Amino acid sequence: MSEAVELIDEMMTSGIKPDVFTLNYVMKGFCKAGNLEEAKRWYGEIAKNELPPIRATYMIIIPFLVEKGDFEMAAELCKVVFRRRWLIEPALLQQVMEGLVKESKIEEATELVELAKLKGKFQITLELPSDKK
Repeated sequence: MSEAVELIDEMMTSGIKPDVFTLNYVMKGFCKAGNLEEAKRWYGEIAKNELPPIRATYMIIIPFLVEKGDFEMAAELCKVVFRRRWLIEPALLQQVMEGLVKESKIEEATELVELAKLKGKFQITLELPSDKK
């Protein structure tokens, strides 16, 4: 990964801005390496370089955020996906919501369910802790 980062740094020093695809690949590399902070940093580089994230950007980082337990950021990015009228895997959305519920972030999980229903993409039921038998 260090070689890829060095190449991007060299590009930027030379006045060449990397495109969103290049930054996605670097972000994905850090995800595969299990490095949450670096993956988030490279997600931030996309915005910093005034590049519009593409659907793939979100489909790379959201599952990794779920894997690492950062459900709050995953939920925020799911909202962005919905606002852009893109699809998200129902199983991934369910994982985000379940993670929020486990962290007692019921309001955030409910908001995500409502947004998903509003966009007409999903028929979702959110099982809250008090609903469990």
